[in-house]
Parts: sequence; structure tokens; C-alpha cells
Amino acid sequence: MAVLGGGVVGVADSTLRRWLADSDFRADYAAARRTLLLDTLRDMQRSVSAATDALRLIVADNSKPAAARVSAARTIIDAAFRGTELLDLAEGMATLEEKVADMEADRDAIPPMLRAMSQYELTDLAREAEERKARQKRDADAYIAKLREPATPTMR
Repeated sequence: MAVLGGGVVGVADSTLRRWLADSDFRADYAAARRTLLLDTLRDMQRSVSAATDALRLIVADNSKPAAARVSAARTIIDAAFRGTELLDLAEGMATLEEKVADMEADRDAIPPMLRAMSQYELTDLAREAEERKARQKRDADAYIAKLREPATPTMR
């Protein structure tokens, strides 16, 4: 008999290995496991308010030992900080996801030839473009300087 997650599932090891080799089974198993986890988390979330109230009562009750009051206070503070960190992370993830979506949209605007280039090739191309731009500026400056030179009279 196969053991899965500490419990006996009642099938032969070979059957379990065959099932786990099947991508559809693995996907169904993962979905069922996720559903179970989400249900458990929902149950725990329903208890958070009562647990917080109980901790607040312990903190406020001077007849309780100081160690219990400090422990309850520390638990409340730690949970508040972790909650804040999670919210900050969630907001940061949302911002990153937006940036990735923007980058992917911008990537679609890049010609396929440039998308296929390596970082080295792109750097080289950018350097060549800068050099070409500098040459064009020098040529334009020289042309403008010539135009500003006083005209020399021509002989007929």
C-alpha cells in the first residue's frame, strides 16, 4: 500500500506512481489540494477576530501574569507587522505585474529582428547609432559654419 502525506491511500505503489506520472491526475490532485488548503484558510480567517479579542482581553487583564500579557501583546504586534508586510508585498507584486504587462506590450512593438539580438549586439548597435549621430552633428556644424563665413566676391 502506498503512503501519501502520512496516510494510507489504499492503492499499490505502482498504481500511485502511474497516477502521479499522469499530468491530468497531477493537475486534478493539485486543484483538490489547493481547494482543501483554501477551505482551511477560510476557517482560520473566521477565527481571527475572536482570537484577537481573546488576546486583547489577556493584555488588558492585570490579574493575568505579566508574561502572558506580554506574550499576547507580542502576538498582536507581530501579526500586525506581518499583515502590513503582506499588504506591502501584494501591492509591490501588483505594481511589478503592471510593469511586466507594460513591458510585454512594449516588446510587441519592437521589431522581431531587434528582439532576437543579444544584449551585446544591442549595446553595439546603440554605440554605432551614437557615433553616427555625433558624426552627423559635426557635419551639420561644419556646414553651418561654412554658411556663416563671409562671402568672397567672385570675379567675372
